[in-house]
Amino acid sequence: LKGPSSALYGAVPPGGLVSMISKRPQAQFAGELDAQVGNFDHYQVNGDVTGPIDEDGKVLYRLTGLWRDTGTQVDHVDSKRVFVAPALTWNIAPGATLTLLSHYQKDDTGTEVQFLPAQGTLLPNPNGHIPTSRFTGEPNYDSYKRSQWDVGYDFDYAINSDFSLHQNLKYTQLDVSYRTIYSYGLEADLRTLDRYTYDVFGKPHDLGLDNRAEWKVSTGPVDHELLIGLDYRNSYDNTSLAYGVGPTLDAFHPVYGAPVPVPAIASYQVVRQSQTGIYVQDHASIGQLSITGSGRQDWVDTSIHDELAGTSSKQNEDALSGRIGANYVFESGVAPYVQVAKSFVPSLGYTYSGASFQPTTAVSYEGGVKFQPAWQRVFVTLAAYHLVENNALTPDPNPAHIGFSVQTGQVTVKGVELEGVARLNDNLSLNASYAYTDAKVTKSNDLDLGKYVPLVPMNQASFLADYTITEGVLNGFGFGGGVRFVGSTFGDSYNVFQKTPSYTLFDAILHYDTAQWHIALNANNLFDKEYVATCYSLQSCQYGSRRTVFLTVGRRF
Repeated sequence: LKGPSSALYGAVPPGGLVSMISKRPQAQFAGELDAQVGNFDHYQVNGDVTGPIDEDGKVLYRLTGLWRDTGTQVDHVDSKRVFVAPALTWNIAPGATLTLLSHYQKDDTGTEVQFLPAQGTLLPNPNGHIPTSRFTGEPNYDSYKRSQWDVGYDFDYAINSDFSLHQNLKYTQLDVSYRTIYSYGLEADLRTLDRYTYDVFGKPHDLGLDNRAEWKVSTGPVDHELLIGLDYRNSYDNTSLAYGVGPTLDAFHPVYGAPVPVPAIASYQVVRQSQTGIYVQDHASIGQLSITGSGRQDWVDTSIHDELAGTSSKQNEDALSGRIGANYVFESGVAPYVQVAKSFVPSLGYTYSGASFQPTTAVSYEGGVKFQPAWQRVFVTLAAYHLVENNALTPDPNPAHIGFSVQTGQVTVKGVELEGVARLNDNLSLNASYAYTDAKVTKSNDLDLGKYVPLVPMNQASFLADYTITEGVLNGFGFGGGVRFVGSTFGDSYNVFQKTPSYTLFDAILHYDTAQWHIALNANNLFDKEYVATCYSLQSCQYGSRRTVFLTVGRRF
C-alpha cells in the first residue's frame, strides 16, 4: 500500500506498508510439501495442509511449517530457522466466523552483513582485494538469536448483505539476543581492521486490537461503502545495548580467536507506548466516478525510563490524519486518479545519545492513471507523487552507531513510478517496473541541507519474462529470465563520499508443473556479479548478494 496510510492504519511510515495476510483454513482438504536445496549448503523443507475437522465443515484447520538450515556467502555465518503456524476457523452460525491464528518462529544466525573498508572493496588497496566471503567478526562470539510468537483471532459477523461487524486481536512477543564484532576502518598499514563490539538484548511485546463496522447504503444515485472503527495498540520495549572496543583483525589474512573484552552496558531503557485511534471512511460511487475520503484521530502516550540513570520521561501526542482521492473508470479500462494523504507516526525509540524521537508527519500529493482493459489480462499504472516528511528517521551515518537512527528534519521526495503486468495467451507472463526517485533534505540545521537522502537510488528498473508451454509432450514446462537495475547512491548524509556505483543483475528460472508436482530451478544474480551494494563511508561498505541457485521439488495433494 503505497503512500501515507495513517487515515486507516494509524502508525504507518509515509512511504507505505506491506499488506501481509496469514494463511486461513479452507473448507476443502488440500496440502503441499516442498523440499529445497541450493548453493551455500542451503537446505529447506516447508509444508502446508488445510481442511475440515468435522463432517459438517463447521470447524476448519490449517497448519503451515518450515525448517531451514543454510550457509551464506560470508565465512563462519550460517542461518537456521524453524517456523510453525497453526490456525483454526469455527463457523459459529451463518455469517459468523471466528478464526484463531498463531505462529512461532525461531532464528539462529550470524551477521551476514559485514562492514568492510572502501579501500579493498570499492577502491583499490595496495594489499589486494577483500573477498566477498570475508568475515570481520569472531566465530565464537558473533550470534543473532531471535524467537517470536504471536496469538490472536479474527471475528467476522455479517448481520446481512449490507452490514457487518469485525474484530481483530493480536499479541506478539520477541526475545532477541544479538552479539557481534564489526570493523570500523583500516589503520595506516591499510590492512589492519579496528573493530568494535556491539551487543543487544531485549524482550519487546505488542498488543493490537481493532474493531470496525462496514455498511453499504445508497443515497439516491450515490452508492456508499461506509467504514467506522476503533483500534488500540500497546507496545513495550526493554532493549539493552552494550558496546566497546574489540581486538584488531588482518583484513587480508584474518586469524580469529583473540580474546574479546565484555562490553559494558551503555543503554538500558524501557519504552512503553499506547495508541488509541478512531477512524471513518466513505467510498462513494456515482456511475464510473469513485470518491474516497478517510479521517482518523489518534491519541498516543509514550513513557521512557532509563534504567541506568534512573530517569523517566513522558510524552503525549494527538493528531488528525486524512486522505481523499478520486478516480474515473472509462469503458476502455483507463482510470485517471488523484489523491492527497496525511500521516502521523509516533517514533518509538531514541537516538544514540539517548534523546527520544519526535513524531514523524508527512503529506503526499499523487496523481496518475491506471489501465486494465477487459479484452486482455493487462494492468499498467503510471503515478507521479510529491511527498514531504517532517522529523524523518534515517540511519545514523556514523558506523560506530550501528542500529541507531537520526532525525534529519524535513525530507522531500518527488518521483514517478511505472509498473506493468501482463498475462498473455496462458503462455507468456511479463512484469516490468521503473521508478524515478528524487529524495532530498529540505530542512536541516546541519550540512546535509539540500543533499540527497543516503542509500536512495534515483533510478531503479526491472523486467521479467516467463513462458510456459501448455500443450504437447512439454506441457507444463516453462522458462524465464529477468534483469534488475539499481542506480548509484550516496552513502553519507553530506554527499561528500564517492557514490556507490549502479549495478545490473540477471535472474533465470526453469520450472515444470503438473496437477500434483512442481519443480523449479531458480538462479538469482545468474552471472555471479561481484558488486558493492552500499557504502556509508570509507570505513563501511557492504557487498551485494552473490549468485544463489535453488532447486525446489514440491508435491501437491
